[in-house]
Amino acid sequence: MANNEKTSLLQFEVLEQESPRAKVRASELCVQLNNLSLEKTLERIDVLKQLLGEFGSNLELLLNFKCLIGGNIFIGKNVHIMFNFTIMDRSRVEIGDSTFIDSDCSIYTTPFGIRNTKDGKQRNSQNLSAPVKIGNNVFIGAHSVIFGGVSIGDNAEILPCSVVTRSVPANTVYGGPAAAVHADSTPLDEAQEQGEE
Repeated sequence: MANNEKTSLLQFEVLEQESPRAKVRASELCVQLNNLSLEKTLERIDVLKQLLGEFGSNLELLLNFKCLIGGNIFIGKNVHIMFNFTIMDRSRVEIGDSTFIDSDCSIYTTPFGIRNTKDGKQRNSQNLSAPVKIGNNVFIGAHSVIFGGVSIGDNAEILPCSVVTRSVPANTVYGGPAAAVHADSTPLDEAQEQGEE
């Protein structure tokens, strides 16, 4: 994908629903991890080995971490993650070496928008998912949200309270909320009818 290009629904794969058992297992391991004191390093590492796909040495992961599956998460070396970090990992999530993620950040591998049909039914975007890749030596400011299909290049800086819906080139500073009028929200089937007129 070209740098700074918006993600497209074409990037997302249609996935089967995960088994309830996988979600329950991840949830229970997250509770177990978050109930352990940060001083109990060996016990926390043991839980992380059961929970995550892979993680490197010197991982600092503070309390109140939550994820959906866990096994889709791959974290590099010397990564520091502050409080209240959430990953909805329906697809692969990679976090590179020496990356710092500040408090109250989230990663969602699902799309960032849902379009309704004319009869009020929601298009089920929860079955759509795309990977997220965060490079090496990246800084992600507090309260930021990253959505599926995004790649963040090495040495990039994401300013606090950013909503990241497009890829970020290496060695750049990216910031700002996406709270603006971006497109018409006409129901999908009604929009199709108008296009045929």
